[in-house]
Amino acid sequence: MWTTIKSVGISQFKWWSMKPIWFIVYRLLIAAYVTTHLCLRAIYSMQIYNQIIVAKVPTILKISWVFTNLSTSTSILITAVYWIFLYPDGTSTLDYGNIQIHAINSVVIVLDLIIISIPFRLFHFYQPLLFGLSYLIFNLIYWIITNEVIYSILDWQKVTKSSIFVIVMLFFGILFHLLAFILNEREFFIQSLTVALIFSWKNTVVENNRFRAMIPGHLLKALKLPR
Repeated sequence: MWTTIKSVGISQFKWWSMKPIWFIVYRLLIAAYVTTHLCLRAIYSMQIYNQIIVAKVPTILKISWVFTNLSTSTSILITAVYWIFLYPDGTSTLDYGNIQIHAINSVVIVLDLIIISIPFRLFHFYQPLLFGLSYLIFNLIYWIITNEVIYSILDWQKVTKSSIFVIVMLFFGILFHLLAFILNEREFFIQSLTVALIFSWKNTVVENNRFRAMIPGHLLKALKLPR
């Protein structure tokens, strides 16, 4: 990761002040935590583990759910802001570091949203909103202490311009969250339809002896169907 940081040409201290880095760091941490948690859970019997999952959603899954909500719409918004407002001003170069932080990150987020089965709730829009406000406060404090502008679009010497930009990004942040919700609902619809078709096909196999005789035994066993 430090190689990527140096390739962008920024100092270690300023690196921590950049919002995309916040996403990379916390996603690495939560991924490592979830992996460790699941590995430790594998030590115990599957029966006990299933009882825990059914009875109550584990705290680690709730944390992962919150981080997923935070990263989805906000990462897409960051990518859009960078390539529309920051990159054209000529202060950034098209290199591996910027592509990794401001492009591939959002691609991974979208693919993650399509593949995973974590539900995406519309009323959870307040979570990325609070995260964005927390970074906004951090950006302002950073400017007050160092008198250094992290992003040209958030120059607090130009309060009116920066305030308008924040309001516009607030609107688009909610819009991106809505689009992510629609995409997630579409994937859940496809999954539900697939499950319904499988069960319908299984019922047809059970009721039709001639059709069932044409299916290999190992497939019937895998689907838990009678011979």
